[in-house]
Amino acid sequence: MFLGISGTVTCVNKESNIFSIIFDNNPLSDFVELPKSLSSLNYCSLLCGVIKGALEQIRIKVNCYFVKDMLKGDDYYELYIQLNEV
Repeated sequence: MFLGISGTVTCVNKESNIFSIIFDNNPLSDFVELPKSLSSLNYCSLLCGVIKGALEQIRIKVNCYFVKDMLKGDDYYELYIQLNEV
């Protein structure tokens, strides 16, 4: 991947064309702590924008969103990517 991290890709749902990328560290959130008042903030959604934008450049439309986030207490980061149109 980029940013010096590597992820594991798994198929979530073949019928819906959804797969996930799982990774254990994220340099964008190394020194970040979310206060309770901002617990609904998806701080790392920048990565979804990068993935979606890069794929749109080659005419692939996707939805991308975080399912698990270590800033919110999960054990790892997990992104879902759903293929909409090629």
